[in-house]
Amino acid sequence: MKDWELYQKRMSEGGSTTLLTRMIERSSLDFSAKGFSSAACSLSLEPEGHRLKKVTDWLETEQKRRSALPGLPDSPLGFAISSFLDSSNTTLDRHSVNWPPKGEDPMKQARAADQALIGRILMVACSLLLLPIAGLVALHRFRHGVLIRKVSATLQGLMDKSDVAWILTLGLLAPLAWLFVIRFGPWGGTDTLMSFALPRTIGPQFLLMFFTLLMAISLACRWRCLRRMPWLKSGLGSTWFTWGCLAITAVTMPLMQLWTRNPEWTDRTLLIPAAVPFLWLLVAMTRALFFTAEFPLGGVVVSRVVSRSLPACAAGFALVVGAFYLEERRQIETDPLANDPSNIFATEVGLSRTINDENRMLLDMLEVE
Repeated sequence: MKDWELYQKRMSEGGSTTLLTRMIERSSLDFSAKGFSSAACSLSLEPEGHRLKKVTDWLETEQKRRSALPGLPDSPLGFAISSFLDSSNTTLDRHSVNWPPKGEDPMKQARAADQALIGRILMVACSLLLLPIAGLVALHRFRHGVLIRKVSATLQGLMDKSDVAWILTLGLLAPLAWLFVIRFGPWGGTDTLMSFALPRTIGPQFLLMFFTLLMAISLACRWRCLRRMPWLKSGLGSTWFTWGCLAITAVTMPLMQLWTRNPEWTDRTLLIPAAVPFLWLLVAMTRALFFTAEFPLGGVVVSRVVSRSLPACAAGFALVVGAFYLEERRQIETDPLANDPSNIFATEVGLSRTINDENRMLLDMLEVE
């Protein structure tokens, strides 16, 4: 054991100061200390057993504490695994404790670039998904006869540009604005490990925004149709259910941050916030497929307006994709870690020193002569 202690001390004082070397030292110290501690306890060796137990207790306590960290950059080590651009640092989460200094966030811009990249991908998915939905809504008219279809096509022509502006404002811009308020506020998971926040916060928020858009579009189209053609109201049902689902879904979007802040919550609990929008979709599809109003003309006119509005929303999403791309490029081009290799080296040096300080502290517990 004396030889091992001397070996660890000389390794710590060796000339190599690279991060990899320090991590190897920690692994050697961790593995060997646990082995010697078990042997010392079995043989009742003192004071070696007591000294080794102090080391192993510290290692076990730190391992439990660090394993519970959700990967937030304001936590002691979350910054190292907060960005796709720095995914090579994922192994550091068990070795670095007190670096970078409190208040610093060297991965902030890299995370912002990740956010823009993910936003771009999810916006493309939403845009593409709107097109087949528009086609399905357009097929609704064929549940009725030729006369209803021809009259509804004529009445649809009564909608003017102001109606289109209202529909796109309430049905597209409002849900997008709410999404951006959440995404760039304290509820968007922008300070969280991307691989953790994407399935638990970011992805669900985009999905809820998508459902919010569908509900808002249907309500906005119905409202503008009745403004132009109030006699159609007798053929349209109540909107209280859609309004209630819309309100609950919109309120749920910022609450998705709770799933990131509470990593002990299982993925199955994500079904809770998804229940209301999927219930609305189920009810809407059931009514469209299996129920026929006494005066179906109003529903057919509204469905025509909705089916024409959804492709416009898809085009709006495409414009947002371009904005996300420009933001991604801006963050990458201004990120000091991405553009100055010396900054990346400084990051590695800081981590290496922190690990070495911890290793020396553990060696002091062993009281190496």
